[in-house]
Amino acid sequence: MDRRISEAEAREYAAMNWALAARAEAAGNIKLAKELVAKARRADELWARNSDGGDRLASR
Repeated sequence: MDRRISEAEAREYAAMNWALAARAEAAGNIKLAKELVAKARRADELWARNSDGGDRLASR
């Protein structure tokens, strides 16, 4: 099974995790929000490594 994901999938995964982190924080679940932010950052890093515009995300 090929475990590589496309750039679009990485972007979608990152966006989903950023949105979920914001909702968790708004609901007062800080621990979950921190976990989701960590996942979103990892997805952003993956996107940065695999995209032509990686320089702008790497500084995040």
